[in-house]
Amino acid sequence: MTRRDHADVSNQLYANYAIGKDVQAMKAVVGEEALSSEDLLYLEFLD
Repeated sequence: MTRRDHADVSNQLYANYAIGKDVQAMKAVVGEEALSSEDLLYLEFLD
């Protein structure tokens, strides 16, 4: 048995991971200093 919000939590985790991968690719092009504080949080989420 899982929690009622299991699907929602799973979707949020997947979405944040996908955004993090996009930010990681952007970092390779523009460099870390060009990233926003929110972008850096997504990178931290990947670790």
